[in-house]
Amino acid sequence: MKKTLTSTAAPVVSLFKFKDEVRVVTIGGEPWYVAADVCRVLGHNRCRPTDQHGRES
Repeated sequence: MKKTLTSTAAPVVSLFKFKDEVRVVTIGGEPWYVAADVCRVLGHNRCRPTDQHGRES
């Protein structure tokens, strides 16, 4: 299922604080985690944009 943002208004970004901070955007009532933050928290230092396959869920 491909998800798209149909609103022109900027989504609200929430901040989750654990040991580290992870930004979350709510789109269509579902949380979307900022990949760069998740990579950093997990210790992945080679975070890069996903290919088209990685963007579809």
